[in-house]
Amino acid sequence: MRLRLLIWLLIFPAINGLEVVFVTLLPHYAPLITSMRALGAVLNLTVEQAQRTYQFRFNVTIKDVYSPLYRSCADVEANQAWMAAEYYYRAASSQKCLALIGSGCNDPLTMAKLGREWNLPFFPSGYGMPLGRRQQYPTIITLASTSVRYVKILSTVFQRFHWQHVVFITDAANPITFYAEITQLLQDAKIASAMREDGYRLELLSIAGNNSQSIADALRVGRQKNRVFVLGCHVLLARDILEIATQANMTNGDYVFINFQPIDLLPYGKYGQLSNATDQLMNGYRSLLLFTVPLGSATTDEDLNREIVTLSKEMYNYTFEPGSQPMDYFVVQQARNTVDLFAQLVNESLEEIPNKPSLCGGAAIAAALSNRNFDLNGRKIFLDSEANMDLPYTLFAYNRFSSRMQAVASYNPAQRVMSWSEDFAADWPSSHSNPPPDVPICGFSGEEGPCLWERRQKLHDTIEKICGIAGGLAVVVVLVAGLLLRRGRDKGDSWFISHEQLGQHCGRRISA
Repeated sequence: MRLRLLIWLLIFPAINGLEVVFVTLLPHYAPLITSMRALGAVLNLTVEQAQRTYQFRFNVTIKDVYSPLYRSCADVEANQAWMAAEYYYRAASSQKCLALIGSGCNDPLTMAKLGREWNLPFFPSGYGMPLGRRQQYPTIITLASTSVRYVKILSTVFQRFHWQHVVFITDAANPITFYAEITQLLQDAKIASAMREDGYRLELLSIAGNNSQSIADALRVGRQKNRVFVLGCHVLLARDILEIATQANMTNGDYVFINFQPIDLLPYGKYGQLSNATDQLMNGYRSLLLFTVPLGSATTDEDLNREIVTLSKEMYNYTFEPGSQPMDYFVVQQARNTVDLFAQLVNESLEEIPNKPSLCGGAAIAAALSNRNFDLNGRKIFLDSEANMDLPYTLFAYNRFSSRMQAVASYNPAQRVMSWSEDFAADWPSSHSNPPPDVPICGFSGEEGPCLWERRQKLHDTIEKICGIAGGLAVVVVLVAGLLLRRGRDKGDSWFISHEQLGQHCGRRISA
């Protein structure tokens, strides 16, 4: 591969001597999709394609800043700054446009600071930066979705069903930072205030992995004020939560559970793992919605996939998950987009000012990528004001007839709209087959709304009955008392002896 690229450079040298260099700072042996083993092939192939496209304007190369000693994410994180600095101070020149490609298994802010210092564009693999970081880190370009956009798109599901009382339950024991980032975002004062203004009433709870008592406690607390449970955890843990919810009689259609994932990969859990529900868990599965980015949702090129698979095996002895294609993975698409977009913008700058790479600066590149639509290899994307992009999120629900999860809605990143399926809708387990209401008819306490009136009416009826019975008893008591009194008087006339009568009788007896 590199020999082939070198031949291209020798045969077709750039007219102005300008060289565009992609400097990769990726671990080689980390078991992650953001390692050089997984991304190296697509980066090399895309660089080769860019060289063919722009060969008469500038050369395009890739420099892998790598040491065999740095095999893991921790190794790269501890040494990436000085590795990048060593290369930068040796290689930087006015005839080179450098772009840094960082590892997705480390905090990107370290390299973002260096990118700002050197005014170099920095592309972190897999990361979407929080909104508002552009001023602080003006050269970072994520080409990924942010946690803010993720929550905003997820909220379209809430809007669809008019849900505003929502509890987020996060697995605090999961080492993957994605779930914690969403929770931290919701704790942000500005975000929380904005959601309250939109009518949302959010509650944040956490659980300790698959600890049954921890899960039961979270469900018990959450149900006091909510009917919508958003689960930030692995798919299989979400299934465990459904089991406990079933035992708590919370899968009868009165509650909904939404499990959210950044992408449909094994580290997070795949929607295919939620299939063939048992009779006991059937209603639990029917109470669940899964929000994720499925593999194969992007436009793919069979020839490119074949080349990536072959080159990944040859160069890095790496194989992708069985049943998947390399371009199914967002981070592989992201790596390809990084090379394509940077080369395209450098070419634009040369068209505007010939022989002068005016857009090699990171801040200028980032600004040129903002608020623009791009057509990359037949796939339309939109980058927002901070060069972030949305992903093709999909909402799944369980189909009890096919015994698998099926898409009920999908998000179009280019049009920025959520489209709902006309062929399949969520099969809610309620008796009326409707989604759970945001607030129960009788409120969360069971004594509000019509139930309050009904309760008052019952109380009024009860009081009336008691009063009626008491009144009846009072009448009976009065009648009985009167009767007894009268009878007492009648009996008094028969045995009462007056003083005169007593004297008469006594006199007779004495005289006798």
